[in-house]
Amino acid sequence: MYLLVLWIGLVGFIPELSVVDAHAVVHAAVNSPKLNKEKTAQDWFNEGVDYQSRYLYNKAIQSYTEAIKLDGQVADVYYNRGCAYAEIHSYDDALFDFNKVIELMPADAEAYYNRGVVYDAKELYEQSLNDYDKAISLNEKYADAYYNKAVALENLGRSAESIPAYEAFIQYAPADDRDMLFAKERLQILSQ
Repeated sequence: MYLLVLWIGLVGFIPELSVVDAHAVVHAAVNSPKLNKEKTAQDWFNEGVDYQSRYLYNKAIQSYTEAIKLDGQVADVYYNRGCAYAEIHSYDDALFDFNKVIELMPADAEAYYNRGVVYDAKELYEQSLNDYDKAISLNEKYADAYYNKAVALENLGRSAESIPAYEAFIQYAPADDRDMLFAKERLQILSQ
């Protein structure tokens, strides 16, 4: 429709323009980068981030998937898609993505931490514990990893072992952290 209007407009309103010249103008317009601009992996990623920031996780996942089709070696895309999958409780898909992040960036503490969170959601506490330990080995002041490690240990019935993790969480977390009160209460109860 657009091309027909352009063609009629050029030929009908510019009498001195030959049919050959009009064809060249239409061809240039059709092949214009503005008209035929294909989205890049970065465009799809940015769109996914926008959707995710608005809690539109399925749309975000679709955008991240398109980015991966264009460039499957960008850890941030897998990371964000893994987080979006986790939000909609698609844990196996989230694990796939966090595994890919770890493959691409084996020193990424956040990837281990988030994979641990997914393992927790699946009640696979030994696996989550391993991931929290790995995250802590990569970032020794990773407060949330200590907290989740403590909770995983308690879920495994190893409450006494959770005491050092709660202590580390209290040491490294900001005083106003939402989990601070619970950690202090658990530490007090476990220390008796």
